[in-house]
Amino acid sequence: MKTLRLNVLILALTMVYFSSAQEKKTIQFDNGDRIKLKDGNRYKIEFVSGAKRKGKVFLLENGFVLSPFVPPVFHGEDKAQIEKLGINIDGNSYEPKHLVFVNDSMLVLKSEVFAYDEIKYVNAKGKKEPFELRKYNFSIGLNGTHMNTSSMSKEMQNAGLNGTKFYQSERTILVYNDGAFYASKESHYSEEKYPKAIGESMQMDLDLSYHFNSRHGIMYNYAGYYSRSFQGFKELDVHFESETNHSYSYNTGLELIMNINVSNHSITYVHSLLNQRLNLVVGPSLAMVNHNFHINGSLNERSGESNGNLWGALFGGSFNIIHRKFWFINVKSYYKWYPQQYVIGPQELFGLNEHVQFGEVPLSLNSFTIGFGVGLRL
Repeated sequence: MKTLRLNVLILALTMVYFSSAQEKKTIQFDNGDRIKLKDGNRYKIEFVSGAKRKGKVFLLENGFVLSPFVPPVFHGEDKAQIEKLGINIDGNSYEPKHLVFVNDSMLVLKSEVFAYDEIKYVNAKGKKEPFELRKYNFSIGLNGTHMNTSSMSKEMQNAGLNGTKFYQSERTILVYNDGAFYASKESHYSEEKYPKAIGESMQMDLDLSYHFNSRHGIMYNYAGYYSRSFQGFKELDVHFESETNHSYSYNTGLELIMNINVSNHSITYVHSLLNQRLNLVVGPSLAMVNHNFHINGSLNERSGESNGNLWGALFGGSFNIIHRKFWFINVKSYYKWYPQQYVIGPQELFGLNEHVQFGEVPLSLNSFTIGFGVGLRL
């Protein structure tokens, strides 16, 4: 039986060596993963038993041989010397008892034929980490977010909340120079133009994913608050006040402040490629909106708050620029789409002889994010 297996091995290696065609073998595992072996290519293989080996794969019908080197060719006159002393290949010495001569010009190592179901995972030789499925992935990231909120500033402009708030002061001070005191005036002026938008374009997010196999999984994404504050001002009165050696002036008016905070929760399908390095996602997304406003300087001065939800979808993907066995750093980009718009307003502001009407503003919550994350593979 041993002789038969050895003859089969020798015959297979001989055919591989002299054949120019490259055969392929696809191995299907119970969990849905697939591994493709190409005849004559080099691989790192870990077996179910825990053993790890690397070398060239030579395919048989019901198994394969993993050889650390290509069957070497030598001159026929060297055969006697190799049979007596062995041979050195790639810095490794092999004794004659480990060698089998196929003919007068080629030899192979004595080896066993491995069954395909003995493979646990495979990777091409030369990569730093052999691939191994990690079902749980967790990452935290920082993204730059763009949401089109220009309609808010435009409505404030149309409502006349586009004034300039200023403050000016002037005071007299004594300056000592060349043995005498002199009076000198010191002035300060500042202004703020409206309407204006204030907020952060950076957003923290969290990704939690579970992979059923190397290709398919699900992911939960949470994007922290995207916050914007919109402020409008309409000038009404100018005030002058003075004290000893100090005078100042400023203007007052109707002021409207609107704050919008949006957080997103998404559950998506994950399609993974390149050994879980590239992950494409798509799935439903929920936008949770908190809106509060403050009216200052008005006869109806007040504050209020409201909350609402919109359903939409998240599309995007991530790529691990550093991909290690238990951790990774990735770049990612997501687009959140919401078919409906969130309506803000209307609001009214009253002065003694002024009335400002801020109308309804349909606000699109569609947003595009791009950033990076750091995570664990468990």
